[in-house]
Amino acid sequence: MKRTRFLIINILCVLAVTTSLIVGLVVPVSASPAYSSTLTSINGFPVLMVQTPANTAWLTSGRVITVLDNLSSSEEAAVQRFSSNIESAMSVLSPGDMIEVYGGPGASKEQYDQIHEENNSFWMEYGHIHLDVPTTTTAESNETVRLATPSVTNPGFAIYEETDNSLYTVQGISASMTGINIGTSQNDYSAFMVNGLTTTGFFLQSGQAYLGIPFGGQNGTCINIWSDTNQSGAHGVPFNLAYIANDNYLYDITYMGSPGVWEMGAKDETTGHFDLFVDINGTGSQFQNNPGTGVFFENWNSNTNWLAGFPATISAYYARELISYQRVNWTHENPVIQRGNIGYPNSNIISGHLIGNQTATWTLKNCLLGQ
Repeated sequence: MKRTRFLIINILCVLAVTTSLIVGLVVPVSASPAYSSTLTSINGFPVLMVQTPANTAWLTSGRVITVLDNLSSSEEAAVQRFSSNIESAMSVLSPGDMIEVYGGPGASKEQYDQIHEENNSFWMEYGHIHLDVPTTTTAESNETVRLATPSVTNPGFAIYEETDNSLYTVQGISASMTGINIGTSQNDYSAFMVNGLTTTGFFLQSGQAYLGIPFGGQNGTCINIWSDTNQSGAHGVPFNLAYIANDNYLYDITYMGSPGVWEMGAKDETTGHFDLFVDINGTGSQFQNNPGTGVFFENWNSNTNWLAGFPATISAYYARELISYQRVNWTHENPVIQRGNIGYPNSNIISGHLIGNQTATWTLKNCLLGQ
């Protein structure tokens, strides 16, 4: 039986971009759709799968063409190989399509097929995870005002980078997080995300979701997840990348150099494996100076013992942003604590810093509950 989960993520904070999973990957939209049933490679990368609504539960239209790179020593090298002749992709892409790049040392079709099947089975049983978007911003405090379901108000705890858009064009954001073990006492869910809100209102996310009791047999499960308000319809989509407790993960959102072309990626920095999705159908070319761009923890749980089995704290680190095609550390930051459209003081919830390549820590016992 399908179940739709409404994970509404208050989006706040600005973060930075570290080593982007894809730099300079520009995917033009084909003027004349060419749907090949025998597609075997793109730019020399073997095609692992052509995902359609028939074989991938989260897709409702279009295709995701998944390619493998298990030869490059890093994701940056993979991007260089793939983007060196990107024009050849025009003949196999159409509006509504995406490209997925799965790779890393020793990455294989067998590994990909296994995790894709696991993710597919999850979505078929539990339905979509719905990640909502920021709606507007108050002029007085620059805190995101959100529309939530009428009966629930979820708190969010964020740090965003206050880069002045009149001085800098921010086109990428990233941060690292460590995989955790969680308990089975959440009566809903929580999530730890890197978010980006463009000047045109296009919203993208990449990070970790922590599933609770409503997810049945998946209670206590963590997944790597991405979302955008175009291709996925704000539905959270699993990265085809295993979530391993204690491994270090990099989450990244990057503009690809062509209007509306954005990448959302996750890399297991411990194993070297990575998975990234390129949406050619977005809008905008830079992020807003807004709490919708940053690093954010959200707690939808209303039960006081939700954090049983969680670590006492979770942390984000190595926050970077892309300014004028250069990866730089944060230089300014602002914590924002919010439930519904009400701001709260940072009462021992977020400590440390993301500026200057430091570490920021969220103390979970001090986080507000969902209502």
